[in-house]
Amino acid sequence: MPISFNFFVLSIIILLQSALGQAAPAQHSEAVDPEKYRWLYEQLIPAQDRASQPDRAFKSFRVHLLDSLQYFPQPSYLSVTHFNRKTEIAGNITYIGFIPKKYNYDVIFNSANDVTLKVKVFFIDPEGQDNENFKAKFAQAEKIWNTNLLPLDFKYKFQFQVVNNPFVAHYSVLLQDDTRGPYDTQWNRNWSATSVAHELGHMLGLGDEYETISSESDCLPKSLMCESFKGLPTRSHYYFILRRLMK
Repeated sequence: MPISFNFFVLSIIILLQSALGQAAPAQHSEAVDPEKYRWLYEQLIPAQDRASQPDRAFKSFRVHLLDSLQYFPQPSYLSVTHFNRKTEIAGNITYIGFIPKKYNYDVIFNSANDVTLKVKVFFIDPEGQDNENFKAKFAQAEKIWNTNLLPLDFKYKFQFQVVNNPFVAHYSVLLQDDTRGPYDTQWNRNWSATSVAHELGHMLGLGDEYETISSESDCLPKSLMCESFKGLPTRSHYYFILRRLMK
């Protein structure tokens, strides 16, 4: 079957994205000492989890320190008075423990104290009902992310959009019948909405909390970034994403 023009163009885009994703800023740091942020861990992770599952709880926390934006303010600093008014957020996370991969999303200011965090995804050469199916999964993923939000002095919500133009998308993704990723280039068309919400979590700048080499679940099982098929976003997930609006 001949390769479509769209597929050819998007293959070039993916190669460029992948190349850029390797060029992480110098401060993208495996040298981060998680003990330095024990104070933040104690504020973000519920005391019950810290007491009953200390190793798993700390693993689910410390993964998200490996971010090219080394800025971790007090949770109380997340306030409308400290908005940076950026309209796009971009950086690198440490993916599968050692690979720098990008995150990218828009910040839309609906009003002075109401923001939307938006991820736009283009699917390369979708088949059949792929786009419609993923629009439905994105709507379900929005519900997952917009439930039990971290209470703050401003309104915020997450929005995930399937777009038809690769040049306005944050990510261009190839759908396959059987794949594990990576999150920014390949998805399984049979993933559940919860798994999609997990992959969108990467696009929002969150890492995998489980042991990525062995796939051992050595993290908090109730966390979406630990258990991609059943977890939910946690207080710390919202913190690690929203802090970028303050810097």
